[in-house]
Amino acid sequence: DAIRKLMLKLYERTVRQENMKAVNSILRSKSKKKYPDQDSKIAAVAKHGISRAEAIELLNPMYSYQKPGFQPFELSNNNANITRYKKRITKLQESAGIEDEEYTIADGFTKVEINTYDGRLYMRNKIRPSKAVTQIYSRNGFRWKPSENAWSRVLTGNAIATVPYIESRLKELGAENYWLDESD
Repeated sequence: DAIRKLMLKLYERTVRQENMKAVNSILRSKSKKKYPDQDSKIAAVAKHGISRAEAIELLNPMYSYQKPGFQPFELSNNNANITRYKKRITKLQESAGIEDEEYTIADGFTKVEINTYDGRLYMRNKIRPSKAVTQIYSRNGFRWKPSENAWSRVLTGNAIATVPYIESRLKELGAENYWLDESD
């Protein structure tokens, strides 16, 4: 559903970009044969979905240093949004290949949960972990999320790749050091 919405936004932005470029070429044209007067330019611009009032405003910019038509920053901002939408669609399509999954590591002490709906990777502990364990989590990009009662990280390929590393660090730490003592 998110991919479909982004594809629609991408399409709208791409059409807008093409229209803005076409309108600029018409309004900035010096050809007297094609466009003998301003009314002919306004009529040509109207074919691109621009109203007469907007066309007059575009033809006569507010400041003397501006050229007729859409300003360069408008084109570059729209193009940046197009690029951003393309990257986001690619990222969502890649994460669509990841499936929800749950498994335990560190002798059943930690449950790893991959939640594609939230786009998060959760680490849940049966009991409160020691400071050493929480440092391992936080040093690997996980943050405590009280609402989920879990350590959480954005679901990326790198997040999934850290799980075996965390498991090895927990094994090095030793099972007797997993939970919180009275002294911590």
